[in-house]
Amino acid sequence: MGMTEKSKSIDRREFLKWLGVIATSGAVGATLGYFATPSKIVEVEKPPPSLKIPETPVKIGFQTYYTGAPSILAEPIAKGVKLAVEEINAEGGFLGKRPIQLLEKDEGTVDDTKKGYIKLVEEDKIDYYLGLISSSNTSAIAPIAEDLGVLTIFIGGCTNNVFEEIDKNPHFVFRIMPPDSVSHVGLAIMTVLTWPNIKKIAHLHPDYSFGHDAYMYINAVLEKLLPDFEIVYEGWPPFQATDFSSHISSIIAAKPDVLFTVVWGNDFTLFYKQALGYGLFNQIKVASGYSHGITPNKGPEKDYPEGCIAGFHGTYYFTNPPIESWPLNKQFVTNYHNKFGEYPNYGAESGYAGMYALKLAIEKAAKITGGWPDVDKVIECLEGLQWLTPSGCRYIRPEDHQAYKNAVYGISSNVPEYNFSVATNITYIPVEKIMQPPGIKAIDWIKNTWPKLY
Repeated sequence: MGMTEKSKSIDRREFLKWLGVIATSGAVGATLGYFATPSKIVEVEKPPPSLKIPETPVKIGFQTYYTGAPSILAEPIAKGVKLAVEEINAEGGFLGKRPIQLLEKDEGTVDDTKKGYIKLVEEDKIDYYLGLISSSNTSAIAPIAEDLGVLTIFIGGCTNNVFEEIDKNPHFVFRIMPPDSVSHVGLAIMTVLTWPNIKKIAHLHPDYSFGHDAYMYINAVLEKLLPDFEIVYEGWPPFQATDFSSHISSIIAAKPDVLFTVVWGNDFTLFYKQALGYGLFNQIKVASGYSHGITPNKGPEKDYPEGCIAGFHGTYYFTNPPIESWPLNKQFVTNYHNKFGEYPNYGAESGYAGMYALKLAIEKAAKITGGWPDVDKVIECLEGLQWLTPSGCRYIRPEDHQAYKNAVYGISSNVPEYNFSVATNITYIPVEKIMQPPGIKAIDWIKNTWPKLY
């Protein structure tokens, strides 16, 4: 695959100037990108204590995978949410008076997840809902949430289709993580910035919609940035594959300059361990969108090669923002590690940030209404909310209820401070340059108007 007739080579210097990328240097470093926001941060004032607030618990429904292969990503989300609940309840709960009661159910198949969600709403009488990592489940729950009128904050489940196709004008539904397109577009850009002379491309992605979407978005970006690139291999292992040997042999035989992969979790561990035996990393550059996305000390070990592009869904890595300059991350990482004996991943941080987004919206709404706010007032205060999180600054777009967050990537490294592979030389990519405006499909935006050079 190469450039289309309408495509043209983009001047690298002009593109870098437009993109506004900031990269760190050295080991586990800092970047100003974490502190940048699309607009000015507005601090939310806590309502005065004189407000009439009931003291009954606030029931929050929560679903994620506690068993099965997805739990490697899902359990940290639950831990992040529970840490936030513990902190908020230690101060008396929402508005200092209403403690949080977290009602948990396992996320499973689409049918099981729907049944669990409806039970939380109709039988347990929840006030709000957080959770989900499966794109199939967020796609299924979004219309149900709108029908039932329950404020629902998705932590993950980041398929673009939720807000592009299924829930185009959301009222009750929000999402904390950016859509998958942001991660895939950012990975392609990071790869081209790191290795500008690559031409031959190999792909290895899981054989379901997530992997096929990655293939689509990465190629769409390469069409704009790499003249005459060529795909020399594409492989589609099933989710929970155990043997990657045939793919590895074929990739090496195809002699690509770089391998793109969004294989994740235990599947990625099995892939890289097997690839080491074939010497793949000695011959081919590897750009992974999720290599370092799971709990850090459960991810790649010290045997993982240095110099690969390390991804983590493009939102957060526990070493950045650096704890010496960003107190919120220091507090979060320290408290999380003390409680769970491990470091947080991007899901843990998003779960934590999502719970605090709800807290801030309730506080703001209570100040406006003079008492405990109804759900529509809380929704109004979530729309356009800008708040500080361990990963830096987040913003919820009012038009599509999608959180807006700069993307981050790193380079795999071994450093003395940790006994596992870490991501260093963190680079941030401004979200406004890689996430489509509201009301436009990401793939159409990339193909037709991206990048707009100023």
